[in-house]
Amino acid sequence: VFAALAMAARLLADKGRTGYWAGYRGWAPSTVEWCEVNYELCSWIAEFWNSFSSLAIIAAGVIGVVLSQRYGQGEMRFILAYLAIIGVGIGSVLFHMTLLRPMQILDEVPMIYAAQVMLFCILENDTRKRKYGSLLPVALCIHAVVVTALVTFTSGALQFYVFQVSFGSLELSTLALVARSAVAETDSVARRLYFRGFAAYALALLCWASDIHFCEFLRQMVPANPQLHAWWHVLVSCGLYTLTVAGQHARLRVLAADSPDGDQHAIIEVICHVLPVAKLKMAR
Repeated sequence: VFAALAMAARLLADKGRTGYWAGYRGWAPSTVEWCEVNYELCSWIAEFWNSFSSLAIIAAGVIGVVLSQRYGQGEMRFILAYLAIIGVGIGSVLFHMTLLRPMQILDEVPMIYAAQVMLFCILENDTRKRKYGSLLPVALCIHAVVVTALVTFTSGALQFYVFQVSFGSLELSTLALVARSAVAETDSVARRLYFRGFAAYALALLCWASDIHFCEFLRQMVPANPQLHAWWHVLVSCGLYTLTVAGQHARLRVLAADSPDGDQHAIIEVICHVLPVAKLKMAR
């Protein structure tokens, strides 16, 4: 199906591949592009598949917000995490649709913020009372201001590496802490969830790196470029949502243990055989 859609896109392509957004309002172009051929489908979407696949990020965030409001015991930390994911998805759509520098910033800066919220969630996940008080959120806010300025006001290769180092360090730190939680996990359902989340995340990173380093080869593949950056969007959305649900399950277990009556316990349910959700269930 994907190959057929890709071939149809080529047949419908604007032969000139001059896009609507090129030079829009005098805005500078983005400092990075991906392996997808620009304006292959139409003249007003620079990277169609990368833009379309970014909707998966938005969907993961929206689903997370809805289910967290229903089952998350009113805590805002995970709702904020999912809202940050929605922001990443919106920025990603705008960036890949236009390939303009301001839209690139709207893609990258929310990624920093989302990683910071996730880091806060995992560091403050195992006790009802916050271990680090106001120190952690203040430190994260200061870091956010500094990194936002660096990402916004640098350019070229320097900007690319500033963002990758800033986001990558947050991402790897958070994943390492999540991995530690996974190793210590005793619930078999939650352990499987961690495994699936890490597997999706690892495959997503492989797609991301391959799209960068093997672009010429990928563009010559028959019948079509597999659009690995688009698959990065889909797979990282699945992995991120799954790992976040596992973290929510651990958090609900802490809240259930501290409940006055002790008549609740945390479980993971799967909705429609596809969608995992963490919730509290009354003990019988």
